[in-house]
Amino acid sequence: MAGAALLSVLLGLAACGGSTALPGEPGGPPALTSAPPPVVQTAGVTPTSGPSSAAASEPGATPAASATVSGSPAVVTAPAAGGATSSKPAGATATATASASGAGGGSPAGLTGSFASLQARLSGPAGVALVPVGGSGKTVVLGELQTGAAWSTSKVPLAIAALGSPTSQTSDAARRAITASDNQAADQLWRQLGGGSSAASAVDKVLRAGGDGVTHTQPAVVRPPFSAFGQTSWTLTNQAGFAAHLPCMSGATQVLGLMRQVDGGQQWGLHRLDGAALKGGWGPSSGSGYLVRQLGVVPVEGGQVGVAIMVDSPGGFEVGVRDLNAIADWLKTNRPALPAGHC
Repeated sequence: MAGAALLSVLLGLAACGGSTALPGEPGGPPALTSAPPPVVQTAGVTPTSGPSSAAASEPGATPAASATVSGSPAVVTAPAAGGATSSKPAGATATATASASGAGGGSPAGLTGSFASLQARLSGPAGVALVPVGGSGKTVVLGELQTGAAWSTSKVPLAIAALGSPTSQTSDAARRAITASDNQAADQLWRQLGGGSSAASAVDKVLRAGGDGVTHTQPAVVRPPFSAFGQTSWTLTNQAGFAAHLPCMSGATQVLGLMRQVDGGQQWGLHRLDGAALKGGWGPSSGSGYLVRQLGVVPVEGGQVGVAIMVDSPGGFEVGVRDLNAIADWLKTNRPALPAGHC
């Protein structure tokens, strides 16, 4: 019984989307014990690094997908992944939706079909949202998973809010909260803002300045031992829209720079894209899976794009990271088709 209690405590510390320890260290998330499989490109097949040999080897797995582009539906359907090695329940399907307005970028309908093929190789449901920098123009939304707890991605607006009224310790705390996803540093920033409703209100002001008029920062702890702000519900669309405003926001320059300097333990997913600024977050999902997500700003042809990606993996943190690596590789391959914008 004592051993089980100790294991429970250690898992709780590792799941809060960041810690003073890097993956594999005491109190940190699990170590990445092996490198993701290499990207293999086959004619007519979107490259992917696949989360594991079991998931990647599922034969003929292509989930259902739907897309709406400028009001015109386009539907792609195929059987869901099957076989005894599949981590998805029998009969499960994945959906992908793309919406667009304005000009620029490539074909969202094409991205939808391509993402559906990738989804079949991931360990669990996933989602992507893409908003051109500046917040106007085409928006692309893909995948069936579109909302969840923010976890440590919430440290981005938190750090911006704290740096708006800094103390002598704010810059160092913001650096640690963003580059190392240090929870103690983030708690320090939260207390600096007054904690509770006062801090939540300050972070909400940053969200509004970043074009997110919907998301409300969680002011109180609702899921001990995890932070209040980390349990904020943040949709991928709203998060990508916020990311798309970061290069244009007054007061966000320092944090955006820190997002390009993440420590080794944070260098996965969007970090695989040259020039990306990013922040990750992770923790147990509301079901039996493990939520791993990132927000970022990525240079693309013709400008930059705000990105939010997420997976709910039944395989835990390590498999979720591999899934985000695969999504990042997919984004790299499809870079010419991604929506682009400027401040």
